[in-house]
Amino acid sequence: EGGQVESSIENAQMLLCDLKQKFSSEEWIQMLKNCTDFSNIYTWLSDNELPLDEQHARNTMIKAENFVLENGLLYKVKHKKFKHRPEMKEIQLLLAIPKGEIREQIIDTVHLQSGHARVARIYLTLSKLIFFPKLLQSIKHRLKNCENCLLSNKQPPSKIPLHHYESEAVGKTIY
Repeated sequence: EGGQVESSIENAQMLLCDLKQKFSSEEWIQMLKNCTDFSNIYTWLSDNELPLDEQHARNTMIKAENFVLENGLLYKVKHKKFKHRPEMKEIQLLLAIPKGEIREQIIDTVHLQSGHARVARIYLTLSKLIFFPKLLQSIKHRLKNCENCLLSNKQPPSKIPLHHYESEAVGKTIY
């Protein structure tokens, strides 16, 4: 299983490289500025401008403490502590992905490249590389609608519908 996850991560890293090449820096910045999830944070970190509303300004400053700008790209800073050595920390930079088809494209591509892996593996892979709010819910939603997975799912349905039948032979209602 560990090798499969590493392979999925490598595939996802290649996908991110492809995305960075597909969009110019200006296009990516514009997508971030238009994204309601990241626009205030990006504007605060890049231009030192806060929303006019005091509450929104305060929330933006608090959220922005966990983000950095690098070459025009926005990254969420993730601190990982080691269980047996709490004084040690690993810092990961997760690429902030703007709203839109790009999120779905990333999830779908990693899902397909991983051989239609389930939610947990896709989340494990992507959560090490990218960030956007409700990542897990987005993965669940996309995979729930994957036709290949629906057709090949060998698990029984969670609820078996009960139908109402009239039995003429016995004269009783059967549920």
